[in-house]
Amino acid sequence: MRAAHLTLGVSLLAAAAALAVALVILVHPRPEVGEARSASAILAGAGSTSRTFDVRAFRQALDRAHPAGGPQLEGVFGRNRPAEARTPALGDFPSLFPPQGLSATAGAAGVRLNWLPHPRNPVEGLSYRLVRWNPDGRPEATHQTEGLEQVDLPRCEGQSYHYRLYAVLQRPGPSGRSVRRSSPAATTQVQVPLLSVWKALAVEEDGSLVLSLTGSQGAESGPLRARPGEILGQTGWRLESFTKGETEVQVQTSIPRFDALGRRILVDGRPAFRSRDTTAMRGFATVHLLDPCGSPRRQDLLLPPGPEADGVGSRH
Repeated sequence: MRAAHLTLGVSLLAAAAALAVALVILVHPRPEVGEARSASAILAGAGSTSRTFDVRAFRQALDRAHPAGGPQLEGVFGRNRPAEARTPALGDFPSLFPPQGLSATAGAAGVRLNWLPHPRNPVEGLSYRLVRWNPDGRPEATHQTEGLEQVDLPRCEGQSYHYRLYAVLQRPGPSGRSVRRSSPAATTQVQVPLLSVWKALAVEEDGSLVLSLTGSQGAESGPLRARPGEILGQTGWRLESFTKGETEVQVQTSIPRFDALGRRILVDGRPAFRSRDTTAMRGFATVHLLDPCGSPRRQDLLLPPGPEADGVGSRH
């Protein structure tokens, strides 16, 4: 009888042990080969899934993969791209966004600016305000347009100009008067090239210099006479000083062509010539100018062949 009870107890203990092992296997299954590891295991470089998830280490790994200033991951711990600049909605006015793709190109016809409308701005009642800022950091010209381009004519060459472009929405106000709101500015800058051409025509006996000016658009002004310190006509340019000198220049001369019998050679029925480069002395003037914006310009200008090339060393 005692042996039977002992056998039954051993059987119960064995069954309980088997049940415990089964529960452990169900609660903590072994990972299969090829199964993805947890984020904490990847960051720690280990294969066990029993370690806690380290949020700080995960953030550091993201920072290494996507450093500041580079592309940002959206939806990861709230790290989204910064909000787009806008003027917030107010009353009947929706949010206003700056124009897109503002660009400026400088040429002989002025500065041409182009842009695109922002797709989230309304169309009706929308216009654009363009402001030019001079090199001193002051606004000096404003254009208002409903189009997507504008030609601007800065006064001075060789300068860097900044532009700010606003989207402007106009709506009727409570009192019947129109109310306007502007978006944040889109900005760009452009360097205006030196396109105007000065020519020296003569140095007169009274000490004045005679010049001509061909503007960036091809219009010519002159002759313009001025002494040092005087304005050159209506151009806005000022002659600060000049000195006169001479230099060697290469001059191309034409010599008639003759055959062995001394007869003129004809080509296509016209007398033929032989060209030859020779060296000659030529007068020039070193001119110091101030443009209409007060920026200095120094140029060496050749004088026409003649008496002006004879003297050297004016006192001006």
